[in-house]
Amino acid sequence: MTIDDFRYEGGVIPFKGWLFFEVLGQDKDSFLQSQLTNDLTNCQLNFAQLNARLDRNGKVQTFLYVGKKENKTLLLVPESLADFTIRELEKFIIMEDVKIEPLETTNVFFYLTPIRNQYNLENDKLLGIEYLGEEGLLYWGEENRLFFTNINHLAEDEVSGLRVLNGWPTWGQDLDSNKLINETTLNESAISYSKGCFLGQETASKIHNNRGSTYYPILLELKNSFDKKELNSLINHDFKVKGRKGGTFYSFYEKMNKIFVKVALYREFRVKGSFLEIMFDNGICLSGVIHYFPYFKDKTSKEKADQLFFKGTRLFQEGKEEDSIKALELCLKISPEHSDAYESIGVIHGRLGQFEKAIEYMDKLLEVHPESVMAHTNKSLYLMKLGRIEEAEEEKSNAAVKSFSYFGEEAKKKKDNERREQDIQEELKRKEGMFLSVLEIDEDDVLANFGLGEINYKKNNFKKANEHLEKVILLDLKHSVAYLTLGKSYEASGDIEKAREIYNLGIEVASKKGEMKPANEMQSRLSNLTKSKV
Repeated sequence: MTIDDFRYEGGVIPFKGWLFFEVLGQDKDSFLQSQLTNDLTNCQLNFAQLNARLDRNGKVQTFLYVGKKENKTLLLVPESLADFTIRELEKFIIMEDVKIEPLETTNVFFYLTPIRNQYNLENDKLLGIEYLGEEGLLYWGEENRLFFTNINHLAEDEVSGLRVLNGWPTWGQDLDSNKLINETTLNESAISYSKGCFLGQETASKIHNNRGSTYYPILLELKNSFDKKELNSLINHDFKVKGRKGGTFYSFYEKMNKIFVKVALYREFRVKGSFLEIMFDNGICLSGVIHYFPYFKDKTSKEKADQLFFKGTRLFQEGKEEDSIKALELCLKISPEHSDAYESIGVIHGRLGQFEKAIEYMDKLLEVHPESVMAHTNKSLYLMKLGRIEEAEEEKSNAAVKSFSYFGEEAKKKKDNERREQDIQEELKRKEGMFLSVLEIDEDDVLANFGLGEINYKKNNFKKANEHLEKVILLDLKHSVAYLTLGKSYEASGDIEKAREIYNLGIEVASKKGEMKPANEMQSRLSNLTKSKV
């Protein structure tokens, strides 16, 4: 079973190496809220939330799940950290009514299901959870195995692959007691920077609100090949980028002629989509493209359904009708209300001359989207092909009636859009007047020049936009957003070479400042310009 099959069709992973505890007492919620990093008030009933515990310097001492059931709070702790974690928590129980007791569990499994909400999570031994970067269900005890029949199991090497691809932390490798939480992927899923105080919050918040951590895990998709023995020799070794320390090699995953490596990378080099070369002291050089974690961006059932829909339509365009229908049917299994998938399957059957089947899917489309004009239009066409003329005419009439309603709604939307556009233009005119007034007093005002550059770019006055934005860069060489807007202006005006030049300069400026959002957007635009050139 491949990782893709597992993610879209569902499957089972043993939940090995974790111990369960129950937290009792009337003060349990307030106590855990004060001791752990995440905001437990955001944890839903029958779900588990990832948390960590820090020392006063913001370094990770342990990580765990807190699960909420009706009248029950659970702790799920890695077995190797369990003794320390419970001792550390119990040490801070002073006058609170809190008690932590071990909970015996058997046959604990993680079941990845894209349609998690179809199960009764009120069951005492079933818990919604995100594990290895994927949303699914945790279940334990013999009786819960009856919930899941004919379930595929993901092989151990594929489990390791999922861990690498989604950046899941591994204690003793990319996560240990010397790591700041800001330096780990727990920073994305196990900490709230808006909740009340907890141990280590001050340090973690300062780093988070400043430039982020100096080193942080990313995924590098290699463009050169290496054998496993060679890559294994690099684990936990530091590497250099451009002659200076660049980071540390953690782990790797090889599948279908692709190699992905997980590394901690220095801030200046962490530009999403950029090409990177890393050099080790033994002379090995790895090169590839940077991805941010998680590698798989479609977590929710809707996101997975949409991904399958796009895959199905792409396969159909490639002439692979049967594969296309399989992908679209799986999309509907995950999201039974996905109207575009019903329409696409019906159209494919129609193209294949399977008109009865095509009509069946148009009827299903009308069940989930009664106002669909195309359902009646296509159905009329297929009925005509079958020689059922009267029924075809009736469907054609239904399409005409619904189209009147549709066009009425579209006219209303158009008028609303025109009104919003007018408001936007009036606001731009107001700001333009304000910035011009500022330049009358000080023609070198950076904010006013940038504002006028941005406004003229939005108004397609690219020459004027370039004048103001270039002045901003002369006045402030580190104004990363000015490079981004200037590059977009040159790109829109057709001066692609100048746009490339500005993006390259801007990426270097933004990445050195730790301003990764403009750096990533410029890299994305630069990559697209390179692809279009090819």
